[in-house]
Amino acid sequence: MKKLESITLVAVLLVFDLGCFAQSRSDTRLSKLDLNLECGTAKHLKFRISNRTPYVISIPTGQNYFAWENAGGIRKPRTAKLDTGGSVFVLPDDVPINSILYFLERRHRNPSRFIVETTMVGSDSNSTSWIDKNSSIFFLVNRANLSTAERISVKFNYEWELNSNGVFLGGLNEHLAEFALGSSVTKVDKCK
Repeated sequence: MKKLESITLVAVLLVFDLGCFAQSRSDTRLSKLDLNLECGTAKHLKFRISNRTPYVISIPTGQNYFAWENAGGIRKPRTAKLDTGGSVFVLPDDVPINSILYFLERRHRNPSRFIVETTMVGSDSNSTSWIDKNSSIFFLVNRANLSTAERISVKFNYEWELNSNGVFLGGLNEHLAEFALGSSVTKVDKCK
């Protein structure tokens, strides 16, 4: 009988934990996370992700990046405080984050339906990197990668979607910042 009680308790805790995440997703204080095309060169396009939410946002990158600051003559990585009381290192906004994991989407029609083909660009192993609230980062995308793509997207999570162990429950609360490419790829301003 005790074994059945402990299994039931685990199931109840799991459902409660997942229910808290689902409830948090409807938070009305959220503004936006924007993905925009900023400018281009002959080889690359520069995209900017702007975090206009009151939360620190995580994105997957292929390596760690640090925004540096001087505090009392000592150079140290800049951090952001999470609502949970912890803190995280944040990404710099003045250098390209070239190992960001992004997705390219292309649609094509076969005789009976549209097919969406998604390609992941980046490393198959990644780090959780953080964009501070009311901050932005940028990354460069090779124009050749965009030749047939119609949309670019980046996965992200809100800080409050971390569980009590500081881990995101994979796939449950992933969000996408998206940008439809279209003719904007050829008409983009030159980077200075």
